Amino acid sequence: MVSGGIAGISNRADKEEQERSSRRGPGSELWLYDGDIAQVTIVPSGDPEDHRIQDFSTYRATGMGRNGAYTYDAMAEGVSSSGQFKAVEVDAGTQLRTKFGVWLYVESVMRNPNNTKALAKNFGEDTVASWPTEQTPSGKAFLKQEAGNFQMWSQGFGRSKYLWNQIVDIYDEDGSLNQHKVRIRRTGSGRDDTSYSIKATNDEGYVPSEANGQTASELVRPVDFFLQKEQSIAAAIEKRNAESRTTTLPTHSPPTAESEDRTPWNVSSSDNSAFTTDTVVASPEESLF
Repeated sequence: MVSGGIAGISNRADKEEQERSSRRGPGSELWLYDGDIAQVTIVPSGDPEDHRIQDFSTYRATGMGRNGAYTYDAMAEGVSSSGQFKAVEVDAGTQLRTKFGVWLYVESVMRNPNNTKALAKNFGEDTVASWPTEQTPSGKAFLKQEAGNFQMWSQGFGRSKYLWNQIVDIYDEDGSLNQHKVRIRRTGSGRDDTSYSIKATNDEGYVPSEANGQTASELVRPVDFFLQKEQSIAAAIEKRNAESRTTTLPTHSPPTAESEDRTPWNVSSSDNSAFTTDTVVASPEESLF
């Protein structure tokens, strides 16, 4: 029997939040909306032995959530800490997409106030309202979201590798990816009009040895990061399904596994992808990885 009243509702809300936390996996992930600017330092040096930046392949997979079927980018092939990984669903006819993942130390994100409605959905109205407004020298206003943690950022290489080439340019210029702070800016909101600029600043890079309980030297490989994300979500969905089978509701059928409205799992179109967490935001146009 489902308990009612304030206590019952509060207990279920707490349980739901715990389940959402269990899906967040081994850290946060950086998501930007149209016009957002992130102030970061790239964590890895870019040298061959530094596995905190990797390339890998994804494929389009289908899942079933409370609101019906959804598609997402699942890990297809990559080098994990255990060796070469290849999903059993992948064969010679599977269409793959090559992407890269890199750990960043995110100091802050300047959020475009035009996206306030979507930001409030992800972070809560009170949280967004607490962000101070700052203006650029030209008078453009932003909401400043402080971060101060390590976040994963993953993207495709871009048309003609334009996005990846910007990272290569930083490496060629400095001999390392983490010598200077970097500004990452997103322009556009859909598959066809979205682009990113990645520019090194004159400020010296800053990567703390530890932030929010995570140690920089122990950050997992991007491939492991996303595999753990998939496993965490699969376990959470299986748990929800098991509980649904054992819960009797008086007038409604038990709910199916939830595809969170606050994550990109219920979205099928984008050239961007990943999971959201409490410190980052997912665009409704974006999908996993």
